[in-house]
Amino acid sequence: MALVALLVEEDNDATLVELCDRLQQKAGVKISRATMGRITQKRRRRNIVVIGTQDGGY
Repeated sequence: MALVALLVEEDNDATLVELCDRLQQKAGVKISRATMGRITQKRRRRNIVVIGTQDGGY
C-alpha cells in the first residue's frame, strides 16, 4: 500500500492501468485495474477522514 501511495504521489494524473504497470515494474506484483481502483479509493477515503479530523475535530 505504501508503494502505491508513492506511485500516486509521483504522478497523480496516472490512470489505474498506468499505476498497475508501474507497480509491476517496481515490485514485480501484477494486480488488476479493479484492484488498483479499490486500493486508491481506500487511500482517498482515509485522507478525507484525516483531513476532517484535523479541520473540525469530528
